[in-house]
Amino acid sequence: MKMNLMEAVVSLSDGGFFTHWMSREQRKACAAVLLDGPMQARDMLARLNNARQLIEGAPQTYEADGRGDMAHVRLHYRRGSVHAWITERDVSSGLTQPQHQAYGMVKIHEADWGYISIPELLSAGMELDLDWDVKTIKEAIR
Repeated sequence: MKMNLMEAVVSLSDGGFFTHWMSREQRKACAAVLLDGPMQARDMLARLNNARQLIEGAPQTYEADGRGDMAHVRLHYRRGSVHAWITERDVSSGLTQPQHQAYGMVKIHEADWGYISIPELLSAGMELDLDWDVKTIKEAIR
C-alpha cells in the first residue's frame, strides 16, 4: 500500500510504522523534508514508500536459510564504516509491534552473520538507508 503525504507523516510519528525501524532523529528529519516543499516531499515520499515495501516484504526468520552470500538484503543500516544488512525479520510480533531482532550480517571490522537487535542499531545511531534497493549479500558487501 502506497502512503500519501499525510500517511507518511503519521508513519514517522511516535507510535507510527517507522517507530521501530528508524531513530527518532531520523524520523524527525524525514518529516521535516516532507513538509519542506512539493519537490522535496515527492522525493522523500517515494523513498519512504520504498523502505516500507522492503520492510513489509522481508522474509520471516529462517525463510532465507542456507542462501549464504546469495541471500537478499532487504534493509541496510549504516553509521560511518559500520554496516548492518538485514535479510530476514522476526515477524512474530507483527509490523506495528516493537521489532526486537532480525537476521543478517553486521560489519564492524569483519562481517559476521547472526541475529541483530534493531533497538541496539538505533540506539547506536545507525540510520536506515532510504536509498536501498534489494541486492544479494555478495553485491552489498563489495
